Amino acid sequence: MRIDRLIAHALVATGLCLVAAPAHAVTFTFAEPPGVPTADTPTSVFVLCDGSGLDRCSTTMTFSSGGLAVTASAFDFIAPIGTRHIIQDRSPDDGGLGVVDSFSVGTHGGNDNVSAGDVLVLTFDESVLLTSVGFSDDHDFSFPMGSNVLFSTDDVTYTSYALAASIGFSTTGTTFYFKHGGEDKDDFYISGLKADPSPIPEPTSVFLTGAGVLGLLGRARRRTRR
Repeated sequence: MRIDRLIAHALVATGLCLVAAPAHAVTFTFAEPPGVPTADTPTSVFVLCDGSGLDRCSTTMTFSSGGLAVTASAFDFIAPIGTRHIIQDRSPDDGGLGVVDSFSVGTHGGNDNVSAGDVLVLTFDESVLLTSVGFSDDHDFSFPMGSNVLFSTDDVTYTSYALAASIGFSTTGTTFYFKHGGEDKDDFYISGLKADPSPIPEPTSVFLTGAGVLGLLGRARRRTRR
C-alpha cells in the first residue's frame, strides 16, 4: 500500500476514534403523583423535613441518572448572604425541587418553592446539552398569566421565559440558574428535566489508536526503504 493511502486511512481511523458515541438523553424526575413513588431519590445526605415525613431537605441535593449527576443548590438574589436550602416537595403537594428558607427535622420554615429573590442552581458533573425542563406552579401546572422564569447558564445574563409545564431549551453548559421572575403568585418548582451529556473522546481509545497509527506509519517507511 502506498504511504499516502496509509496515512489517509490512519487519519480516518483517528478521526473516528475521536468522535464519541452519540449522546443520549438522560431524564431526571424530581416530582411524583401522590402515592406513586417515581421521583428520583437523592444520592446525597438529606433529612425528612415536613410533618408527613416525605418531603426531603438539604443544603444541597445530588441526583444521579443514566451515569450523569446533577446537584441542586440555592441562594437569595436579593440578599445573597441569606441562607437558602433545597427541598424536594413530594407529598401531599408534589411540587418537585424548590427553595426553602430554613428547615429542621419534621418541619420547614417560609416558602417551599422558588419565590421572589430565590435562585435555584443546577450543576452537572460534566458539560451537558439541556433540552427541556419541567415546572409546576403551586403544586399543579396552572400558571397565572404573565408568570415567567429567568434563566441563565454559567452565569450569563438572565433570559425570560413564559412559565409552562415544560420549556424546551437547547443550551450547553455545566451550571444552570433558574430565578423567580415576578411576584409570589408566580412561584414555581422544577419537576424534572432532560439533558444530553456532551460527547467527549475516551483518552484510552485515543492513545491506543494513536499508537497503532504510529506503528503502521513506521512499518510503511521500512517497506519503502527496501
